[in-house]
Amino acid sequence: MFLAAAARRLAVADLLESLDERQLAAPSLCAGWDVRTVGAHLAVRQRPTPWARS
Repeated sequence: MFLAAAARRLAVADLLESLDERQLAAPSLCAGWDVRTVGAHLAVRQRPTPWARS
């Protein structure tokens, strides 16, 4: 599961790298978020919080 998640994050990062500034600044379907913000949210590695349950 962790390898699959890492592969998806890398794929998102690769896609973001291929976009130009105009594309990154385009509005997304998430109100108030541009493509860059959504992409960064998807590409960042999520770390469990100390209070997260296993």
